[in-house]
Amino acid sequence: MQIGNLVTFNKVPGVNTPGAPRSVQPGVGTVVKDSHASGLMFGGEFWCDVLWPSGEVTKCFKKDLNIIERMK
Repeated sequence: MQIGNLVTFNKVPGVNTPGAPRSVQPGVGTVVKDSHASGLMFGGEFWCDVLWPSGEVTKCFKKDLNIIERMK
């Protein structure tokens, strides 16, 4: 996953889905940060920041996302 990829959730996000935006249907988002710094209890390479059509940026678990379109 890289910056600029278009992504969506691979299933409808629920209240316990990390990174789910507040909107009922998140739509297609754009990856704006492809990883985070890893820490003792946090694997940053498994997470990315996504900008959703609502303007909200959320930290999402990469395995919860499907890439719709890859950037070259």
